[in-house]
Amino acid sequence: MRRRLTITTEIIAPYRIPVFNALAEHPEIDLHVIFLAETDPTQRQWLVYGFLMKFCPPGGEECVSRVFWLTGV
Repeated sequence: MRRRLTITTEIIAPYRIPVFNALAEHPEIDLHVIFLAETDPTQRQWLVYGFLMKFCPPGGEECVSRVFWLTGV
């Protein structure tokens, strides 16, 4: 039985991508990631490399159901 795991975090930090990828590859975990924003213009200006995100499949068709962007929170 797969367990659903939802992670909520403020922005896409590059050092978190490998952790999320490892969780997404686990056969017993159905991972969903919720980001409050893509970046924080008042703090870090990290580049977001979406192609490295294995928890967000290329093409984005399934990405909508796995990665959520919340704005105005």
